[in-house]
Amino acid sequence: MLVLPLLVYLMVYVDTSVSRDEVVVLKIRGIELSNYIHSINEDVPRIFKITASRALISAVNEIDINGTPLDDANLRITELMLNSTIYGQNSSFMNGSTLTDWAGRMIKLGTKYGLMTNISFLNVNVKPYDSFTLEFSMILFVNSTDSDGTVTIARYYNESYLLSLDGFEDFLYSINTNGFVKRIIHQYPGYVANTSDVDYLVSTGYYLNSTLGPSYLDRMEGKTFQQVKYSSQTIRQIGMESIVDIQRLLQVGLTVSSNQSDVDYEYFNTTTIAGCAVVGSSNSWLKLDIDHAAQYGVTTSC
Repeated sequence: MLVLPLLVYLMVYVDTSVSRDEVVVLKIRGIELSNYIHSINEDVPRIFKITASRALISAVNEIDINGTPLDDANLRITELMLNSTIYGQNSSFMNGSTLTDWAGRMIKLGTKYGLMTNISFLNVNVKPYDSFTLEFSMILFVNSTDSDGTVTIARYYNESYLLSLDGFEDFLYSINTNGFVKRIIHQYPGYVANTSDVDYLVSTGYYLNSTLGPSYLDRMEGKTFQQVKYSSQTIRQIGMESIVDIQRLLQVGLTVSSNQSDVDYEYFNTTTIAGCAVVGSSNSWLKLDIDHAAQYGVTTSC
């Protein structure tokens, strides 16, 4: 679709006004420009995936090293994607893989063919796609013209990439335990419908999708609730939840809240959310609030 208008233009131009030698030159210029644009077409989705993945890992590393949540997960991740910085400080994890680095390479490549290229990132964004997936998106504008202005190609790219959160760290745990307890996100393979399922959830550390639980970006900001800035960006469920292993907290010498619901975003909440013992559970310490008890199909002592 990009090359066809170029070829039509060249054929018309050739038929009306140029010599045989000029025809050869025009054909060469057309091939160069079309090859250059083709290389950009091939490169855009590849570099976007690499940049998005590395930016998230870099943001995760920032939280892990400093032990403090991000002020704005979306802002900091996109800052990394564009500038290789977070809070204005360089991040070595990006390793020359920012969108801006790529644009510079493409512009430099174009000059070898006598092409003047402008590349603009009109919108770069990251948001929850669902509970266990982030969606990265960008709108990119590329305008490339040959040196004498004979031929110009301009194109918008609307690119998106879905990144699974499986295997990433949940910072709601490390932030609230001073780094002593870490939890890796893995989605529970099914539905929780009884006490046995709940005990399995505790022993494996699996996560469930959640209506009220904070999304991953919320958790990167240390929030125990869904913020409207993220929940308003999709109609899908974006929250997640797990059950805090109280025994693990005790093992590392942390003081525990014995009457708090053990659902993670309720347990780490500064507001008291009372929980009651789960009848028949192999974990005598396990407590759930009335809503989660009903959701999980269990009975409590209250």
